[in-house]
Amino acid sequence: MKNMLYLLLMIAFFASQIQAQISLHGYETYVVDDPDYRYDTDYTSDYSILTYLNCLSVCTKSKGHSVINIDGGNIFDSAIYDNASVNLTNGSLKSFSVSDNGIVNITGGVLQKDYNWNTMRDDSQVFISGGNISGTFEMMYGSPEMTLSGSSFYIGDVLLEYGQLDFDYLADIGAITRTERTGYFKWITYTGNITGILDDGNSIDITFMAYDHISPAYGEASIVLVPEPISLCLLGLGGIITIKKRVNKNPGYRNIVRNIQTG
Repeated sequence: MKNMLYLLLMIAFFASQIQAQISLHGYETYVVDDPDYRYDTDYTSDYSILTYLNCLSVCTKSKGHSVINIDGGNIFDSAIYDNASVNLTNGSLKSFSVSDNGIVNITGGVLQKDYNWNTMRDDSQVFISGGNISGTFEMMYGSPEMTLSGSSFYIGDVLLEYGQLDFDYLADIGAITRTERTGYFKWITYTGNITGILDDGNSIDITFMAYDHISPAYGEASIVLVPEPISLCLLGLGGIITIKKRVNKNPGYRNIVRNIQTG
């Protein structure tokens, strides 16, 4: 019990440290809350936060260290550059393109399927843990990474393990397709379909096209699967119980723990 309490306290401490490091204090803030708001393209300035609570239809372009929060309304397309980020928690987003070191974080809302071809480039990152998510994700030109948080992830009939997907293994067993392009420009394209359950209970059904650029060496795309927080806590608790059982049964383990505590 004490070990579990200690673990929870450590998690809370590190979470507070991370929150402090990503503080947005000093950013200029703007809010759009108009059901009739329609604009061709909204541009964000560096170190600014633009939040959509309601709008009819709009495109966005974010650069620098700006942040766009989509908490309502309909966003037709979002382009993210530099170190900018977009957070989708509610409302709908038809498609996005993210490059450089941009970040897309999706915890809710709708990523629409009717017009949905999303591109990821360079060292961009996409985190998906909730929402109604479907469509195609093209991951190319660099080392973009997509992280999916949830459970029961499948490609076809293959249940996927947590961690980074092994594209070559999945291609070897026929779960995904592998296409190689030869010539001066050489790359491998891995194409597949992932289904699963996200943290919020919504299902996900997406198609991915991940590129491994061989020559010139631009990098390799990756997809990482992580368990939902509840499962993660259970895994941690299971680890603590296993360690405790080993310590109780093996005097050698007790000596190791005693040395750690007194060292």
